[in-house]
Amino acid sequence: WWPIWLAALPVLWLAPRVSGWLALGMAFVGRALGGLNLTSYLHHLIHLPVWLVVAIVAVPSIVFALGVVLYRSFFVRGRRWLALLAFPAVIIAGEYLANLSQGTFFDTAYTQLGNLPVLQIGSVAGLYGVGFVVLLFPALVAAMLLTSGRERRRIGLALVAFVVCVFGFGAARMYVTPGASRSVKVGLVDRDPANMLPSQPAQVMALL
Repeated sequence: WWPIWLAALPVLWLAPRVSGWLALGMAFVGRALGGLNLTSYLHHLIHLPVWLVVAIVAVPSIVFALGVVLYRSFFVRGRRWLALLAFPAVIIAGEYLANLSQGTFFDTAYTQLGNLPVLQIGSVAGLYGVGFVVLLFPALVAAMLLTSGRERRRIGLALVAFVVCVFGFGAARMYVTPGASRSVKVGLVDRDPANMLPSQPAQVMALL
């Protein structure tokens, strides 16, 4: 769960130091390279056409690049706090729009399934709240590294407060939640990944 908290940090740190077009291209290429690990799964395992695989990689990369450029735009104009909020807001808005037609499969929040304290944010802010706090973290760290003096101290305090609030709330909720009054036994069937989408009757029966 933790690499996603840092993945955008290099791009956000560099964006205000370079031109807008370079920041746009850098963000798009970086996000697209990060999405290439899905191509084998999408094309070979679930047999999506190449154009759709390209779209699934390219569209989030465009949204990410727009978020980085908006972050840069606010930051270089001295509107640091808007910059901090702009980046995660754009990404989560893009995820929401994609979810209207494609479901939530690619949402940032799903990267945190191993991070139980942060998942507790979902109890008050839902799926998008979890994704928002994950993406706000690198924006805060980048802003702190890019500033100095009193402004750096203020952003640093905001970063500490953010971490304490998110993880503190999650830990407290996990600690105070009462145990279940009863339990239910469930069964789990594991399937062969190579036979996930059978096309022949014999394969269907084997999977069944």
